[in-house]
Amino acid sequence: MRSERLAQCLALLASCSAFALDVWEQPFTGVRHLHRTGPANVDVHAAVIDLCARGVSVRHTGFDERGQRTSAFAESVGAQLAINADFFCRPQDVGPGSIFAPCVGHAPYTTYGQAAHDGQAWPGTLRLDSLLAFGADRAEMFDPDVDHAPIAPWMREALGGHWSLVRDGVLLPYDCPLAPQTGVGLTADHQRLIVAVADGRNGWRGMTCVELGALLQELGADRAFALDSGGSSTFWLQGRGVLNHPSDGSERVVASHLAVFADGRSPPPFCQEAAPTLAPSSPGATVVTSGAPGWFTAVSPVRLFDTRQGNAGLDGVRRTATGELEAGSTVVVTGLAAAGVPPGATAAALNLTAVDATGAGYATAWAEGLAPATSTLNFAPGGAVANLTFTGLAADRAARLSTSAPTQLIADLTGYFGPHGAGFTPEAPVRLLDSRAQGHRLTAGQPAVIAGAQGPATRALALSVTATQAVGAGYLTVFPCGEGIPGTSTVNFATNQTVAALALAKVGPTGVCAVASADTHLVVDRLGSFTEGSGLAYLPVAPVRLLDSRAPGGAWSGRTARDQPLRLPLATLPPRTGAVAVTLTVTEPLDDGYAAIFPCARPWPGTSNVNFRSGETVAVSALVASGAGDLCLVSNARTHVVVDLTGVFVEPALSTAAAAADGGALDASPLTASLVPGAAQGTPAADALVCSAGVGVLPLLALAALRRRRQQAEGAGNKVPMRPSKGVPCST
Repeated sequence: MRSERLAQCLALLASCSAFALDVWEQPFTGVRHLHRTGPANVDVHAAVIDLCARGVSVRHTGFDERGQRTSAFAESVGAQLAINADFFCRPQDVGPGSIFAPCVGHAPYTTYGQAAHDGQAWPGTLRLDSLLAFGADRAEMFDPDVDHAPIAPWMREALGGHWSLVRDGVLLPYDCPLAPQTGVGLTADHQRLIVAVADGRNGWRGMTCVELGALLQELGADRAFALDSGGSSTFWLQGRGVLNHPSDGSERVVASHLAVFADGRSPPPFCQEAAPTLAPSSPGATVVTSGAPGWFTAVSPVRLFDTRQGNAGLDGVRRTATGELEAGSTVVVTGLAAAGVPPGATAAALNLTAVDATGAGYATAWAEGLAPATSTLNFAPGGAVANLTFTGLAADRAARLSTSAPTQLIADLTGYFGPHGAGFTPEAPVRLLDSRAQGHRLTAGQPAVIAGAQGPATRALALSVTATQAVGAGYLTVFPCGEGIPGTSTVNFATNQTVAALALAKVGPTGVCAVASADTHLVVDRLGSFTEGSGLAYLPVAPVRLLDSRAPGGAWSGRTARDQPLRLPLATLPPRTGAVAVTLTVTEPLDDGYAAIFPCARPWPGTSNVNFRSGETVAVSALVASGAGDLCLVSNARTHVVVDLTGVFVEPALSTAAAAADGGALDASPLTASLVPGAAQGTPAADALVCSAGVGVLPLLALAALRRRRQQAEGAGNKVPMRPSKGVPCST
């Protein structure tokens, strides 16, 4: 019977359309209005709204604005088009005959479904129904039977409805009697909004629910649902008033409304932009290596310079009249030797902080020669922002810095790369700590263990450290437990800000510790380890830009597609590259969000490298395994991205047979931590050490044999760097 009824309804609608008179007009930029009339007093007003047209935006009623006639609301907010929206509970004094129960336990004119205006959800709504939501650069429609969703932070405007009419382009069979109807739909590309109001009663034919769905589908809807109908149905246009014939004889006071603005002036805020243009065959950047591969020596962080305190450790300083470093000038960092960086060092790990900037800009770090067309750190006026950088060193152990806008700079040394030290083993990210799950913040001034004690060969850990939900502005310092708190900083944060940073943390006798200057939650992920005699050596490169999505002709052009991984080819890397050091910069994001960069050969691990707010520019360094040659990037918000390569980690050549001759055992390390000061807990995770393609782990006894051979060779006047075996690739 239902299928017969559906066929009859569709046949009737088809016959009506065949003899209907359709009049189209464009009353406003991006808005096309349809007036359809036909036999049996069919009278329909509909509109197709281009969400990507200049000046087009939408607005829902705020909770304090509820309970108005559609025309009054539209005129009060300056809209060009408006319709009534969701079903609602009626006040107690409404006369008999209403099919809706009065507002018992709810404020009068409260919508049945969820609602929001300007990011503020309505309180006291009755249930989860269909939902149409708008946010920065997006419009989404949710079906209660498939993907119903509560109000989320990205939703700036939202309205609920009742039954679904069209789902993924298919007309649904749910039906209802002929009546006045209001409905809304969204096209598959999320770029066009469709609204429709059909007159009914008082001599007007009305529509069934299936007919309303068929109309919205005809106009392009991929998804559609019904809004409040009957006497509530209202279609209003600026300058012309209410165009339909409300069945009450006049406009009804309704709970909520959907208003459309089409002034033709401002950029459209809710336009679903096209996916970025991908060009996987585009030529890659030219990578120029600098110096020999080096091994990492971690140090307890030490401050190299603070330009607020003078010019110590720097040459070539030029300042503005107010004391900041002059924009465009180059300063030479000369204090590395005094800080303990030995001759032969090829690169340094510096935590660079910009503070008290007078304008937005960026800083760049490099070894020598002309400044590269890359950036290390991005900053805004005022405040403080930090980023770790892998900076190549000149033969005299100096590095260079420049800024594009006046600012003060601070640099802290966390380690260096040279002929001796530890190799890097990238790992699948492992969550060591999330204080939010433990229920209490890191207390200001109280050190806490964030990574427990490691095996004897592990010298440092690569950690992603995120401060979030801080109760005040401050900074966080990561340092080796048991070696005293240094006068340095790792992450700078503002109140309630989420800031992530890469840290190369020296391992102390009881692990790695952190201390904050203000109470804050802390999230720590382990990304890899630096172990004596195993892993990859660091090979500096001249910093080079791999990607700028703002520029046409690269690997991709345009903002990232939301939640869609995009591939960044790295075909020009040196042979035997197992990991890369990059600076990932997000810029011009259309919403708050996060981004992650990871090897394409593995699934996204669910962690992030950088957090950002709408409109800001944030840079963060990342160490990423790259055995398969490509990197992938994913973001949950549309944003432009810039990726600069600062160095590569390579596997030096060594005979596998010679390295494995003596056998040995692997280093096991605790991987979890607690915010209890001075305490650590946990056991190694099963997947704690994951080898990237072509990377093996050198057994400790083989390491001892290598040391003996190196000592013998050096006694004969030769220099033999410690090198790992290729070994047997780990099973992942």
